[in-house]
Amino acid sequence: MHWLATIRPRFGYAWERSFLYATGGLALGGVNSSVTASPLPSPAHTTFSGSTSTTRAGWTIGAGYEYAFSDRVSLKLEYLHFDFGDTHYNVPRVDGVIGETPWTSSAKVSGDIVRAGINYNFMPW
Repeated sequence: MHWLATIRPRFGYAWERSFLYATGGLALGGVNSSVTASPLPSPAHTTFSGSTSTTRAGWTIGAGYEYAFSDRVSLKLEYLHFDFGDTHYNVPRVDGVIGETPWTSSAKVSGDIVRAGINYNFMPW
């Protein structure tokens, strides 16, 4: 993945300066996948190669905790799981032999992120 963006609300329970929340929604990402293979047993120098690069839409879900140190500064810790499904693409023979049928490669595009952040509120309540 080259980039990941999410659009998601946060719902949870707030008390004093703490906020425990669940989140989920739309995920968008720049996905690249490639493969180069020389199957065995095969004649010498038999090579297949293919790739794909695309923007994918999927979903994300997670949870987090945020603590406000003041009206302006808060610290958060968050876990997210994202899933863009499977991507499929042709992998043709690339060693100069014409006419061999390409095979199809697939890649599962999902992952997990744990991140920490500091938020600064320019317009406190």
